[in-house]
Amino acid sequence: MGYTVVVEQTPNNYSAYSPDYPGVGVAGATEQDVRKLLAEAIEIWGEEERKDAEQDDERAATQSREAASA
Repeated sequence: MGYTVVVEQTPNNYSAYSPDYPGVGVAGATEQDVRKLLAEAIEIWGEEERKDAEQDDERAATQSREAASA
């Protein structure tokens, strides 16, 4: 799956983010650094999203069981 990457050069470094992944942004010394860091950050973001979804599913199942047994 592809995603948009925005790389910005500042006087001192580079920064990058992807509008497809809210809240994920990185900074580094070179454009290559920020592209690598952003890919790693997006991977972590995806892992956290999956964990959150699993926890939401567990909570919904627990809530349903409690409501049915009451």
